[in-house]
Amino acid sequence: MIQILKIAAVVISITFLHLAFEWLVPLVAAFLFVGLILDEYIVLTVTITGTLVNGIPTLISYFMYANSATKITEDLSIILGNIDATIVLLISLLIPTIMYAIAGVFAWQISEIRRKLTA
Repeated sequence: MIQILKIAAVVISITFLHLAFEWLVPLVAAFLFVGLILDEYIVLTVTITGTLVNGIPTLISYFMYANSATKITEDLSIILGNIDATIVLLISLLIPTIMYAIAGVFAWQISEIRRKLTA
């Protein structure tokens, strides 16, 4: 039960940090604080939380501003070749997932260091 409350606190804090400071501050906070707070499911919690916090606004923006997304895709097609708007959306979701997965690994390492220092 305590672990679930800790995970909920992490999700809420990363969400608020993302709303206040965009993406860099919650990313740094995720790998610094989660490693000190959580004992289990560290990488999974950080990755899923970061993906949701970054992915939901991306999806909302993509569907609300479909005309702008099409124009951006046309501009990118000139530079990168023939790409589809769905590919741009998937890349926009994949990059934060990778970043938060790496932050989760760092948080796990911080947790291991903390565990070895307290043992």
